[in-house]
Amino acid sequence: MRIAFATHVGLRDLTPSDRLAADELSRRGAEVTPLAWSAPDDWRQFDAVVIRATWDYYTRPDDFRGWLQRLEEQRVALWNPAPLAVWNMHKGYLRDLELAGVPIVPTAWVSSSDSPGSLEQLARARGW
Repeated sequence: MRIAFATHVGLRDLTPSDRLAADELSRRGAEVTPLAWSAPDDWRQFDAVVIRATWDYYTRPDDFRGWLQRLEEQRVALWNPAPLAVWNMHKGYLRDLELAGVPIVPTAWVSSSDSPGSLEQLARARGW
């Protein structure tokens, strides 16, 4: 089985936690390849794609959503469901979890119309 770990262009190899997962998958007979999500590559060459260290997606959110859509259209097995990945792109998903009763990390919800001052002031006011 060939598995792609989707990463970002600045990451040439696997992160330490990705290496742990890749090593375990290798022991089970899989071949894991790190590949930047934005690479102009044919993702159909893989039996599965796992979203891992796609840390630059926020700089190109439309392109990232387009990549997810292309994977779905090409019927590439994406082990992180595309709708879930899109939902996760905006950290407002934490509010959804909190409203559903799931404990989340302490969070300050700040809108563009708010004037919370500096991050340091906000953290100090919250005791962070």
